[in-house]
Order: sequence, then structure tokens, then C-alpha cells
Amino acid sequence: GIEFPGSFLPIEGGDDFPASPFAVTVIAGAISAAQCVASGSALFYLEAGIEGTVTVSVADAFGNSVVPNVGQMAAFVATVVDRQDISQSFDGAISAGAGPQIVVTYTLTRAGDYRVQLTNLGEPLMCTQEAGAAVECPSLLTVPPDDLDPNQCVAEGSGTSTAQAGIPSLVLVSARDQYMNLRAAGGDNFVADLQVTGVTSPLTVRNNGNGTYT
Repeated sequence: GIEFPGSFLPIEGGDDFPASPFAVTVIAGAISAAQCVASGSALFYLEAGIEGTVTVSVADAFGNSVVPNVGQMAAFVATVVDRQDISQSFDGAISAGAGPQIVVTYTLTRAGDYRVQLTNLGEPLMCTQEAGAAVECPSLLTVPPDDLDPNQCVAEGSGTSTAQAGIPSLVLVSARDQYMNLRAAGGDNFVADLQVTGVTSPLTVRNNGNGTYT
């Protein structure tokens, strides 16, 4: 059979078919999930609150490009699932791309580790990894917290309201972004001081290395 689209003159019938040779046009076949390749950094890394974009090149079983129609696009499904809590599942939006492509977009505000599953008629597509190789989906995605938001940081402990002379008082500060994600890596710059009747004394802030400060 003919595997590649194009125009051909393959038929010659001689006297029995005086109209030959016939011009034959070969079109691409049905979409093959195994030949559809997804690419984009949002497959493996995406900051919280930032829209991620993945481009999928659509092809048939022989690698011929296919420009999907509305019905064919409906057969594509994009799902992002939290690896620690599978009840946290998010659907990606699918739209037409340039030519034989579709575009998948999604925005995640919860920091964590996810799986990006892309399918066509229930069959997994190929996902390009950070190293450049394409492997069968799902792709493993990491979403780190956004920048520190002082308005979402929480201070707790008895030291926020009561202190006893000669006894150390502790205040625990949780560093969070605008989406209430704990900035677990640490490294934010917190400054604390004690104000007593007009006198300000600097306090020591210890980075606990887990997104909290004492």
C-alpha cells in the first residue's frame, strides 16, 4: 500500500482503460496516538499560577501529518493528576494549533508533583522529556511554589502574645506564596525585632530549612 500522501500516476490499463493513467491522490490515514508527539517545558516544570502550554504534533500510523478537524480534536484528552493525591485532578484545555498541531493549556496553583496524561481515543501520546527523548505519556511534572507573599505568611506560637522574663519565647513563621503553598525549600529573608517602650531590639531568625522560620 501507499504510505505517504501526495499525487501519483500509478495505474496503467492500456487499451482496456483508455483513460489511464489515472491521477491518484493519497491522503493521511487515521490519527495514531503513538505517532503524536507532545512537547513543551510545561510537561515537566511549571511555576504555580503560570499557564503552561504544550504543543502536540498530530500524525497517522506512518508519521504523515494530520490537520485534525473538530471531531478528531474531541478525541484528545489532557489530564493533570497530583501524584500524592489522585483526587486532585485537573483537565487541560485543548485548542487547534498551527496546521497539524493541537495546543494543550493548563494552570496549576497547588505546588507539588503531578502526572501529565495526554491521550487520543484512550491511547497515550508520546511526551518529550527534559532531556529531549520522547517516551509514552504520562510525563512527570514538578510545580514549585510562587514567590513569597508576606500577606499569606502565618506567625504562630505563644511568643506572639506572651513572654516571660528570662525565658526564651518562640514564634514560628510559615513562609507561603499567594496560593498558600508552603515555600518548603527555605531561603526567604525574614527580619524580626522586639519593640519595648520606644526601644527596638533585633531578634535572631533561624531558617529551619523546611519553609518555616523560628
